[in-house]
Amino acid sequence: MTAIELNDPTLMTEDEFFAKIERAEKQQGKSFASVDELDKYIRSL
Repeated sequence: MTAIELNDPTLMTEDEFFAKIERAEKQQGKSFASVDELDKYIRSL
């Protein structure tokens, strides 16, 4: 890995990737009635 890759927070190992998927599967999903509602939610994060 290069120095840039070591500082890239979007990179993860295969184990980290699958652990993240497992955590996501356990969470309740969200749905939105409109794009505006989705946009408001995203901007509030």
